[in-house]
Amino acid sequence: MTLHYKLFTAGLPVFFACTYLYAQPIIDYQSIVTTGLVDPIDIAIPPNASPANGSTRLYLAQQNGTIQVWNGSALSTVLNITTNITTGGERGLLSMAFHPSYNGVSNRFFYVFYTDGGGDLAITRYRTDPGNPLVVETGSGVNVITPIEH
Repeated sequence: MTLHYKLFTAGLPVFFACTYLYAQPIIDYQSIVTTGLVDPIDIAIPPNASPANGSTRLYLAQQNGTIQVWNGSALSTVLNITTNITTGGERGLLSMAFHPSYNGVSNRFFYVFYTDGGGDLAITRYRTDPGNPLVVETGSGVNVITPIEH
């Protein structure tokens, strides 16, 4: 055996020990919603709502076309677009996102990405109610991009 091979094999345990010692920590999670959801596909948190400032609002998009909000203790439906979408397989409500400047007052926009009734992809912008961010303002849906051919 050559000296290089001996040094290489002797160094492997040290390399693996160092890798183990400096590995990323295991991230644990806590289940907060265990019932009441059907095919959840996305979670969105408004930019102004975070656990750091005491907010527990989580918006949960479901593939069936509903968005529910978790307020820390219960779910309530915020948006229901089940009649505007096509579901099945990889179709349905696919995602949601809040405008980067969303603050619930001067900017109340959020966007949904879904498969429309014709089977094409679409993005629609909605606006939350000025007095209650847990309610979508009636008639606020505006198609931003449609159809998106795929």
